Amino acid sequence: MTSIERFNPQDKMILRKPQGRQERQDSGISYPLHTLVSQYPPLTKEETLKNLEIIRKGRKAASLLKNEVELGPEQRSRLEEQQKEGAIAKEKIVLHFTQLVLGKAARRQSLAKASILDVNDLFQEGTIGLMNTPEKFDPEKGSFPCYATAAIIQGINRAIENQGELVRTPVHGHAKLTKIRKAQEVLQQDLKRSPSIEELSAATGITVKTILALLRNSQKPISLEKEVGDKERVLGDLIPDPKAISPEVIVLKKQERQEVRKALDCLNQREKTVICLRFGFITGEPLTLREVGRRLGFSAEWVRLTEAEAFKKLKEKLPIEA
Repeated sequence: MTSIERFNPQDKMILRKPQGRQERQDSGISYPLHTLVSQYPPLTKEETLKNLEIIRKGRKAASLLKNEVELGPEQRSRLEEQQKEGAIAKEKIVLHFTQLVLGKAARRQSLAKASILDVNDLFQEGTIGLMNTPEKFDPEKGSFPCYATAAIIQGINRAIENQGELVRTPVHGHAKLTKIRKAQEVLQQDLKRSPSIEELSAATGITVKTILALLRNSQKPISLEKEVGDKERVLGDLIPDPKAISPEVIVLKKQERQEVRKALDCLNQREKTVICLRFGFITGEPLTLREVGRRLGFSAEWVRLTEAEAFKKLKEKLPIEA
């Protein structure tokens, strides 16, 4: 996933400042988005149509210049001027529609609770979607604000679907997740309680396994470096290591080994060796009768009889309490 550049007032297409306004002294400071976009009030319908017509002429001029048509000096100069005016008009439209972008980005970010993209990221993606609309818009097919709104929302939604999750959900998965959440709201109102997974499956026609996977992937992950409590510890410090042995277990095992050694003192050396090999006190793993006999140079039957004699002594020395 490529990194998303944050909105910068000095970038191209967001560079030009309104005439007559005092420029900020420190251009390196990052100002809030609402402060930036408030510098560019929405255009009227007449202003929008006028700029769109200039853009159309600029595109036509650029096409003639690109095709290297035989042009005279005056005609080429006029076309270059129209191309330049078209670029300025496009920039003006984009700048004066950034309030619409910010509004859609803020609303979408509040709804996409599981997304890792913030308002700045969504504003950037919405602006990218807006930048292509002046050239693609056809005035005969509708109003430009509606067309721009659709492009902005599409850019924001696409960014959330492709980049808004650490565990990426396919596009068709987002459609199913939306269907699940709508059914969840309806069932919760009807049943006066949270619906079960089986009830959601019956209402949506989606399998229980798929619903569980989609709901699990839609959860917002929490960083192990998140500060908790008095902020001197992080969340990772509170999660136990499943492979680590607790101090209580270590102490208990040590006491057990001491008790076993003490109990084996009642046996002679031969019986003690057989018991230790049979139960893994020496090798770390229990051995069979045949393996113990092979180590000591005796038969498996001899080992069995010696083990039985050792057990008899241990039972007499350490009677089992009821």
